[in-house]
Amino acid sequence: EQLVRLALMATTACVVSGFLLFASAYLYVAGDLPRVDTLADYRPPIITRVLSDEGEIIAEFAKERRIVVP
Repeated sequence: EQLVRLALMATTACVVSGFLLFASAYLYVAGDLPRVDTLADYRPPIITRVLSDEGEIIAEFAKERRIVVP
């Protein structure tokens, strides 16, 4: 009976510890995440392209080389 009681207490302690660890990790990570409604309006910085009269790319300017993929 004592062994069963000890096993039950250990299992309960592990479950509670796991839940607290998961909740702490979620709260730590969730604090840095943007809100979902702001993701719909996100406009990433894109490359500015200089084109010739024929439509060929002469130069590209960008702080970050991001290419939008639809």
